[in-house]
Amino acid sequence: MLYTEVRDFMAEHESEPVAFTLNGHTYGFPSSADDLPALLGMRIVEHRLRLEDLRKRIQAGDASAVNDPLLQADIEERVSRGLIPKQVRDQMAENGCTLRQIRHLQQTLLIHYMYGSEVAAMHWEGKLEQATESLGETLAQTENS
Repeated sequence: MLYTEVRDFMAEHESEPVAFTLNGHTYGFPSSADDLPALLGMRIVEHRLRLEDLRKRIQAGDASAVNDPLLQADIEERVSRGLIPKQVRDQMAENGCTLRQIRHLQQTLLIHYMYGSEVAAMHWEGKLEQATESLGETLAQTENS
């Protein structure tokens, strides 16, 4: 039996792209890590699984977890670097986007693919860091009580 071309089947089930506006220009990206190029999608899945494992090790009191290379920012940077294709980055630069804006978009996309649109929206609007800091303060107060 010969199955039909997978692209034909998958095209019927693709979701709407996720869109971001920077400097008055809107840029669309796949809404799911499943719709990214395979190697990039697999890197994101692997990164999330490694982060989850690291979190469990830290919670279990594993002192060696603090030396895990995953805590180095360059690993996340390498994972997120491929999220915006070069031609889109070039177009963003032509449209006056700053490096800070492009990096914020990369981080937001990575969060979107790893944790979902609600968490990514909080990051995009600068609310995720505030929520994380607030949670950290609450935990510290609880531990000190």
